[in-house]
Amino acid sequence: MSKQGSKVKKRGPGRPRADERDLRNEAILEAATAVFLEQGFARASTDEIANRAGASKQTIYSLYPSKAALFAALMKRRSEKLVDPVASAILRQDAPAHEVLYQYGLQVLRANLSDNGQQLQRRLIAEAPVFSDLANAFWQNGPGWGREIVKQYLESLVQRQVLSINNTDLAADHFMSIVFGWPMLRASFQLPSLFQTDEALAEWVQSAVDVFLRAHTGTE
Repeated sequence: MSKQGSKVKKRGPGRPRADERDLRNEAILEAATAVFLEQGFARASTDEIANRAGASKQTIYSLYPSKAALFAALMKRRSEKLVDPVASAILRQDAPAHEVLYQYGLQVLRANLSDNGQQLQRRLIAEAPVFSDLANAFWQNGPGWGREIVKQYLESLVQRQVLSINNTDLAADHFMSIVFGWPMLRASFQLPSLFQTDEALAEWVQSAVDVFLRAHTGTE
């Protein structure tokens, strides 16, 4: 083999591999989540986030030019993990609709009613009047994005004639309301949870999905 043919392309100095960048970014988002939950958006410092992530401020700013951008990224990351069952089903188109919607509803409701989910919501409600960008970032990359994925999934079911829906925008809103509305409203007032066990939470989601699908199929 010639010398030219045996050359191996090397990474430039100081340039991490893609997997290293992913791990570093994951560490930054994990640290940012913890700091935002503990200190709130206003008091959270980039210095503290960098320290916990084992990264430099320069690295954080190269990825996220502002705290708002960092918050939007961590919300998008959180949402991606929660809506994965629906997003994956849109591509596969093989899982039963009831199972897809049930798994989505179960994961999202469980996460939102968790201690971290409730702490995040209380932080946002307290700081949203001052930081309007924060509320927008939360909505667009959290509930709003999840609702859009549900809408896209419902549209795919209509195209495959699994469901009969005239207005998928309205149907997506109805689905989000019937699954999350009452439990989240009670939680926002810090009232005792409707669900004392995970089985009770699962039963709620199961019933909500049954009602929703029955309205659009005429069957159980």
